[in-house]
Amino acid sequence: GRTCIIASSREAKRLGIKTGARTYEAIKICPKLNLVKADFVKYLEISKKFLNICKDYSPYVEMFSIDELFMDVTLTEHLFGDVYNIIKIIKKRIREEIGEYITVSIGISHNKLLAKLASGMRKPDGVFEIKKSNVWDVYQEAKLTDMCGIGERIGARLNQIGIYTLIQLRDASLEVLTSEFGNVEGHFLKSIGLGDDASSVVPYTEAPEAKSVG
Repeated sequence: GRTCIIASSREAKRLGIKTGARTYEAIKICPKLNLVKADFVKYLEISKKFLNICKDYSPYVEMFSIDELFMDVTLTEHLFGDVYNIIKIIKKRIREEIGEYITVSIGISHNKLLAKLASGMRKPDGVFEIKKSNVWDVYQEAKLTDMCGIGERIGARLNQIGIYTLIQLRDASLEVLTSEFGNVEGHFLKSIGLGDDASSVVPYTEAPEAKSVG
């Protein structure tokens, strides 16, 4: 419509049109831009097919967004060979059951924070693993805003206190972070810097308890 770009194609991204850009701004960059109307019913159908494929390989599948999920295959990977074989099977089933126009980028790691980071390292259709042995090498390559939980606003505030990289965030004192961001956010950012995440994968079948209704 006349609002913003909710999903920018790879071609558009190369021109500098980012997801979330105002439509009129995008058209200024590319006057011949082809705008496609959103079809959320279709997206949900694809998302359900994706979920139904993944749940065949672990009971621990957590929907993170309409096109992202976490899977814990710790207890099931041996049934299918290993984690890489599960990925190979899932990619094959997506091509066959959904279509070749859908690709999936997969991140592997020992916690959700790093798995999410890894999933964006080799797009499109790639696979990347972050191990305890290479995590700091990855932190040298990735940007602050590549981390889930650090958006442009938080990134800018980190820059203001002299933190421009994930390695600098790792080495920053907790006192500096809590002084700038408060106790909760400061501890959260320090955990990101250390690559720590103790949260578990919550199966989509277990609806979280409602805390409030607005």
